[in-house]
Amino acid sequence: MPTRRALLLGTGAAILVSRPVFAAAQNIVEASMTPRRPASNEIAFDIFRKGSQIGHHRLSFQGGEQDFQVAIDVEMVVKIGFIPVFRYEHQNLERWEQGRFVGLEAKTNNDGDDLVTKVTQTEKGYRVESTGKKTYVAPSQALAATHWNIDELNGPMINPQNGELLTPEVVKLGADKVALADGGHVPAAGYRLEMKDPLSLWYDGREQWTALDFTAGDGSSVIYRKV
Repeated sequence: MPTRRALLLGTGAAILVSRPVFAAAQNIVEASMTPRRPASNEIAFDIFRKGSQIGHHRLSFQGGEQDFQVAIDVEMVVKIGFIPVFRYEHQNLERWEQGRFVGLEAKTNNDGDDLVTKVTQTEKGYRVESTGKKTYVAPSQALAATHWNIDELNGPMINPQNGELLTPEVVKLGADKVALADGGHVPAAGYRLEMKDPLSLWYDGREQWTALDFTAGDGSSVIYRKV
């Protein structure tokens, strides 16, 4: 039987605890002058592993077009039979002002390990404080690795779970059709983030986050299907 941590360690819910592979600075996507937030103010995914739903990932946008907050809630529970063997919970409040990312506060329960991360905008960049990590200042062009804003692919990214600064190598996968929670499919462009625990992100023709998939620590596939 795999250990509890082997089941989902390295999950892609928030580029979790990944070790970065550093790449040369370049724009993967054309940068937007305004945040690419959804018109519905909601993004929701059901999370599947081995064909069974194990959790959800929800984002709720509150505020105006330029000044707003993104409330993020993630929960995953993996069971063997009826017995829970892994639990992950993540709550994050991401803040934007005048169309710019200005900070976040996140709390995570990573299978019993409690983590807190706080990111605050400063004149020099972003002050990043996280449980068990040395405080540092991230570059002013950094974004939170929360995936809803395709501009994050241009890097660098701040991991909201553990505060690490990530600049993964991003590989364009091209166009494909990805599955939705209702059984339908939608055309989307894929991007693979190469790092210790790789993941793939998918965005539709409006550059809205549409899917995510990665391989868990036990070799199983974990897939996000948009609701």
